[in-house]
Amino acid sequence: MTEACLYNASRSTHLQNMVLPSIEDGYFVVSDRFCDSTFAHQGGGRNLSLDDLKTLHRIVCWDIKPDVTFLLDCDPLIFRNRMSDQGRKFDRLEQQPIEFQYKSRAIHLQMMEEDPARYILIDAEQNQECVQAQLIPHLMAIINKYRQRITV
Repeated sequence: MTEACLYNASRSTHLQNMVLPSIEDGYFVVSDRFCDSTFAHQGGGRNLSLDDLKTLHRIVCWDIKPDVTFLLDCDPLIFRNRMSDQGRKFDRLEQQPIEFQYKSRAIHLQMMEEDPARYILIDAEQNQECVQAQLIPHLMAIINKYRQRITV
């Protein structure tokens, strides 16, 4: 729970100092890992209560969630092997046993099922070029939607 509290405290500060002022200035913000990652890693991987984690997020981060979440889905074993093959170092969460990764992935997929309008599923088991080919049309649609909002 301490880990979840620290992530939320950091996220709250980031929201106050960077994200919300940027949105108020008319920018759209792209963020790598937000509340969904905490729900998946601490809820799934660490077996904490999702209800408790969601309550914490509501209190500390005002229940702010992304408008769109790209879920780059990949079997954790494939991901781990790719990182090893590339000689990349695992971060603290990536160093957890593979079961942690599978439980985290399951929560990500569950959240997508619960709120499908917010998620865009990307098959990340493909090579980098195929993943980019899946992402780019969605990103362009978001950019075009944003531009239309400004010009109206």
